[in-house]
Amino acid sequence: MFATRAFAPVVRRAAPRAIRNSRGYAAPGTPGGAVPPHSAPSGAPGGGPSGGKKDNTPLIIAGGVVAAAGLYYWYKSGGKQEIQQHRVNQDIKDAYKDAKQVAKDDVSWAEGKVQQGLDRVKDAAGRAGSQAAQGVEEAKSKAAQAHADAQKGWNEAKANASQARADAEQGWNNAKANAESGWNNAKANAKANADQARADAEKGWNTAKANVQQGWEDAKANAHAGIENARTAAKQGIDNASAKAHELGDKVEDKISGARK
Repeated sequence: MFATRAFAPVVRRAAPRAIRNSRGYAAPGTPGGAVPPHSAPSGAPGGGPSGGKKDNTPLIIAGGVVAAAGLYYWYKSGGKQEIQQHRVNQDIKDAYKDAKQVAKDDVSWAEGKVQQGLDRVKDAAGRAGSQAAQGVEEAKSKAAQAHADAQKGWNEAKANASQARADAEQGWNNAKANAESGWNNAKANAKANADQARADAEKGWNTAKANVQQGWEDAKANAHAGIENARTAAKQGIDNASAKAHELGDKVEDKISGARK
């Protein structure tokens, strides 16, 4: 409806001129214009087709109005939400990257702790090389325990990283599904609104064109009727004058005949 209200005044002003120009002549008195072909005989000044330039301004304005209406309805029908959804998607991507980096850092930290434990075990074993077998067994036991603890920490870190990744992927999939649904709805609404605006514009244009055509046909009919009326009146005047002339001639002849007698 926005496009119809904005476009209707332009159509009412420009359609008659555009239709006349499309037939090869403009209104009498306009630059490059001539009177319609039937208003003067062939070869007479102003008769026949003229060089009136075709005016495409209404079509250009209509295209601009339809394009502006489409952009406006896109923004009002979901374009703003689409922009916001794009920002949300970017935030989700950043959060996913941060989660991956945190998991990687946790794994690296766990590996470092394991290596530190192994290094300490090696140092302790080196220092206890001269001790009894019991000390060696104790060192082995501690090393095994440290390794088990490190392995447990490693497994927990991997599990946490996997869970974080799964959560991030689930959030990303949900956000993507919502964005696609919103985008499809926005496209459908924008297309429906654009189709309605185009239909309204075409309806207004066709109505204006039909009104101009009807006015032109009425003007031609009135002109022909006026010509016929003038011809009839002229013929009647000639007939009346001829009758009076005959009557006067009869009177003159009667007078001449009376004078001869």
